[in-house]
Amino acid sequence: MKRIITLGVFAMLAGTAWSQTGLTLTTSNGAQHHYNIERSGAIYMDNDQLEIRENLNNGAHDYFNMAEVRKITFDKPLSIDALQQNQILLYPNPASTHIVLRGIEEQSKVQILDAMGRIVTEQKRSDNEQINIAQLAPGVYVVRVKDQLIKFIKQ
Repeated sequence: MKRIITLGVFAMLAGTAWSQTGLTLTTSNGAQHHYNIERSGAIYMDNDQLEIRENLNNGAHDYFNMAEVRKITFDKPLSIDALQQNQILLYPNPASTHIVLRGIEEQSKVQILDAMGRIVTEQKRSDNEQINIAQLAPGVYVVRVKDQLIKFIKQ
């Protein structure tokens, strides 16, 4: 059974990892693999395998034999204040007819992606403006605004 190791747990192993935006994994042959796991990534471990899921957009993931992993380094630190200043809120969640984004700039490009990472809608929206989602099938979606990803459920 796989156990998810969240960035908060990795903080015990790598300092302030939970506020990091990326990681570099070095294998025993010296190869370095770079990942951006800022908001929607995850690291899974079992007895002999490490899995890194970079983001929800494309579902990309890599597997490494634990015996081959030599070093995991977190980089690009962000302060808590910086994370809070850039926070975008989405409500209601779950939603059935519309969603609203709070904390976005005027005429921001807003993309809604399905569970497979495909863009199902793209439009310009401003802060607190409703986005119609009535035409979407029920399921889990991701809203992308700039480099931020927010998951929501369409009922």
